[in-house]
Amino acid sequence: MVSSVERTPTTPAGSQVILRCKDFRVFQILVPQERDCLDVHTSLVRLSRPEERQESWSFMDLTADYKRMGLPNNLWVSTAANSEYRVCETYPSELYVPKSATPPIIVGSARFRSRGRFPALSYFHQDTLAAVCRCSQPLSGFSGRCQEDEAMLQALMKANPGSDYIYVVDTRPKVTHTHTHTHTHILTHVL
Repeated sequence: MVSSVERTPTTPAGSQVILRCKDFRVFQILVPQERDCLDVHTSLVRLSRPEERQESWSFMDLTADYKRMGLPNNLWVSTAANSEYRVCETYPSELYVPKSATPPIIVGSARFRSRGRFPALSYFHQDTLAAVCRCSQPLSGFSGRCQEDEAMLQALMKANPGSDYIYVVDTRPKVTHTHTHTHTHILTHVL
């Protein structure tokens, strides 16, 4: 939850560490001794840094999780499009997409969406064939249509034989802040 850690210049009362969180909370910590303040600041900075990419995905076994959901199957397949994080650096390298989504469709959809976050499977229910996908909003200022992104949405429909429609849920706040990471969740069936 830590966004940044700052240290203010020392005053007679001591030094302050300002901890800004991603949920907009701000903590101001007054430390009487400058040396102690430096230690606290250094520790907080070190602990708040994200782990290396390889380590950050090692806390869970994605393959086992996908297998638990019954993947791959005749609707959803693994794609190599994001191997080495080429298309989207904030997604894992192993992703599931609709079987009919070809690499050009995936890449085209990624170019249309913020930070390359194309629609990718997050959850699949084996009994109902319901799926939840995630993606980001189209790039700001983008005018016009994107054939590949529309084909990706059609592929999502095709991968959802149990329903005639999909829900696209925009989770952005009404006032979008510059540093807010936002996602769109696509529900292909009532879970």
